[in-house]
Amino acid sequence: FPDSLIVYVGGVVNPNNKLISVKGSDQLTVSSKMEFPFEFGLSGAEYSDSVKVDFSNDDRDKIKDVNSLGASIIVTNGIPASLSFTGRLYDHNNKFLTYFPPKYPDQDTVISVSGASVDAEGNVISNTVQNVNVNTAKADIDKIAGAYYMRVKIKFNTAGSGNQTVRFNSNNIIKFLASGSINYHINPE
Repeated sequence: FPDSLIVYVGGVVNPNNKLISVKGSDQLTVSSKMEFPFEFGLSGAEYSDSVKVDFSNDDRDKIKDVNSLGASIIVTNGIPASLSFTGRLYDHNNKFLTYFPPKYPDQDTVISVSGASVDAEGNVISNTVQNVNVNTAKADIDKIAGAYYMRVKIKFNTAGSGNQTVRFNSNNIIKFLASGSINYHINPE
């Protein structure tokens, strides 16, 4: 059995760097198809990395005009593994600024996605569908504007009970349908 699994994922959004317009009726749908010719069980697997937050000074100024952000993501998970994500934002001196998503009384710093339901042999029998909401208030948006790095941590666990092995097949899917809202202060010049 291999001691590691490497998955490369990529994508380009707005490759021509042109201004785009987003309307209330616009949707973003993402899906993925995977091929895994083996079965395995994971318990507490973690992936951590540091990502550069590459905002220009002009972008940082514009972000400071945002009063609040909200996002709703409908996740349809047909992969027999759950995952959780958290990010920690740091300034150019490596000083911690805030979590992403930020911690509020009604919101944790971890986004969790349940794995698909599996049968006794580890085969997916039904997808899970979850609605994940992330909100960000003004104080945290100002911290995001000052961020230069984000340290991310993703945890994985297979969906079987008792760390049962599960089967990954080419028909396993994961889909994200996202919508959002923004409250933005416009400064007339």
